[in-house]
Formats: sequence, C-alpha cells, structure tokens
Amino acid sequence: MKNYEQPFDLIFSLGDDCACSYYLREFKLQNASYPLDWVGWAPIECAVSLIVSDFKDFLAIDSFEPASYPNPAAADTTHGFYKNKKSGLYTAHDFPVGIPLDQALPEVEEKYNRRIKRFYTDIAKARKIMFVWLSKVSKISDKTLIEQYERLKNKFPNQEITCLILENDSSMKPLEFKETQITKNITKIVFDNVSYDVSNPFSEWRGNRQNIEAVFSRFRLKTSKEILLRRFLFGIVKAACLFIPLHSVRNKWRKKMKVKLLGE
Repeated sequence: MKNYEQPFDLIFSLGDDCACSYYLREFKLQNASYPLDWVGWAPIECAVSLIVSDFKDFLAIDSFEPASYPNPAAADTTHGFYKNKKSGLYTAHDFPVGIPLDQALPEVEEKYNRRIKRFYTDIAKARKIMFVWLSKVSKISDKTLIEQYERLKNKFPNQEITCLILENDSSMKPLEFKETQITKNITKIVFDNVSYDVSNPFSEWRGNRQNIEAVFSRFRLKTSKEILLRRFLFGIVKAACLFIPLHSVRNKWRKKMKVKLLGE
C-alpha cells in the first residue's frame, strides 16, 4: 500500500457504523465530532444524500422507529436503537433508555445541529478532504462509488475530495491487503477488518484493530496549534474535575468543557 505524503485538512466518516469514527479519533485523524460519526448501518448513498441535502429532515421526530440492534451482545444498553425512516440510517447512542422520544429529542437536536454547522463550516475553510467508508458487510460497486463521489464533488466544488473505501474479506491473512485505485480520487482497500477477540463480545463492533491501524497509519491530518492547545487545556480540565465531589456535577462540567474545547 502506498503512503499519502500530503496531509489532509479534514477527514470525515461516512459510516457504515461507529467503528470508522472511533478509529479515526484513535489514530489522530479526526479532531472534532461531526453528524455521521455515531450513526450508520445503511448504504453509503444514505449518508451522501444527507450531506448533499444539508441534512434535511434528519431529526424529524416522526422519522424514528424502534429497531433491533444488529449484535445485542455489543449493544449500548443505556440508549435505544432507532431507525430513521427518511434517511435510512440507524442511531444507537442518542436517545437514553427510559426517556420518551419527544422529551429526549431537544437535547439530541442541539447536539446534531451543532455538529452539522461545524461540518459545513470546517469544509468551507478546508482544501483537501477525505471521506472514509469502513464496512464489515457492504460491497459497493465501482459504478456506485463513482456516482457518490460525483455527488460529493458537486456539493463541494471548491474542495479537493478523496474517498477511501474499506471493505471486508475475512478469508485474507493478517496484514494482507488488496488495493484498487478506482479513479484518481477513489481508493478501495479490501482486507480482514472483522476479526476480533471473541473472548470479549463487546469488541465485535471495533473489528480488526491491527489491520485497520495499518491502513490508517498511511494518512496524516493537519493539526493546528490551536487544536493542540485545546487538547492540553482539556487535559487540565479533566484533572481539575477530579476535585469536584459530586459525580453528577463533575460529569456535567466535564461534558460542557468537552463540547467547548474539543468540539463534541
């Protein structure tokens, strides 16, 4: 696999689930939260459609219906699993269990409106952008990938858009990769991204960390001095929070500062 020498200004997850953003963050390829980070389990066309429509009707309350989590052993038991009937996407980390949907929605709306605004604001200031799709199950045709790339490029004509598509083949050996350059701006890499430590069922959603790290280590993200300073300040805040005696107050303050300093 070739390495990308020039760093990207922004790297975003397109899905197809939380693992993509999780690893982008772990390997320092994402500096803030964006609207598609923790939703997914739907075709790539659904994510692209939201982006090109400015997330129209993304949070309409009549769009949500309860659904079954794909792997109950790895489920977030503190939140309900819902399907958005209009977008086709599922959400697993937004609506707390035991709170009616209409009561939980205002806080969820505030969070996503903040992330949607940040998404378009950051793109407007960037030049080189990469969208990443990491899927354990989906196989996407070259035709579909080219169509979705063109939709993104038409939406952001002033940016240099790259798409990285990561698909699974469980029969491949550790650190074995098949890379295809579909177009100049679309790269597909197939490898075993599913295998995990079966002794810990909760790690199933993370997939094959070793192989995913090998792929993501090829890329770099520009990180400004301001972002480094914000990370440093949040470290100080976390340490200071340990001296707040009430757990609820401590968590509330930490969450507030995480939004302010780290762009959650």
